[in-house]
Amino acid sequence: MKLIELFLIYLSNELNLNESQRDIIRYGVETIASTLQGILAVIITSLLLNLFYEAMVILFVIMIYRKLSGGAHCISSLGCVVVGTTSVIVLAFLSIRIPVSLQYQLLLTLFPPLIALVITYFYAPADVPEKPINNQRQRTALRTLSIICLCIWTATVALAKLPVWIIYAGSLGILWQAFLLTPAGFSFIKKINPIFSR
Repeated sequence: MKLIELFLIYLSNELNLNESQRDIIRYGVETIASTLQGILAVIITSLLLNLFYEAMVILFVIMIYRKLSGGAHCISSLGCVVVGTTSVIVLAFLSIRIPVSLQYQLLLTLFPPLIALVITYFYAPADVPEKPINNQRQRTALRTLSIICLCIWTATVALAKLPVWIIYAGSLGILWQAFLLTPAGFSFIKKINPIFSR
């Protein structure tokens, strides 16, 4: 994070930024850095555990859905990386360890997105104090895009005849991200935040 601070000092001096503008840029830069660290951590861990393909499907689904819908996240970059990587790896492990019969493919196609649609309708976009969404038009647009995203996933898995493991992995990713939109999801992250702020 020292590199980020040095970058912010340089940028502030060059552009003559005030404290509020600097805080906004800091949040953006830290978010990008944390995201890249998280992706790298997932790639390395999943390769070591032979869960790469499942983890990539889950990560891809979560990242797109999360970008539109928001959701709870840890207050520290380390927490975001650790929790994000752990959740993806655990879901990837479950996707190959819990047997799913082909006869349940329709259930996997429809049930998780349906649950997520209900949660998205009531809770998305789930903003955070660091990045509040006060514009009602923007909130409506993000909620609509989140719903469209889920509909596209459902249509894709229904029509493209994807392998069951991809549907299963993606469904687990959708359910996890939907959980992070709910008060229960925010409460869960709030309880583990102190672990990473010591």
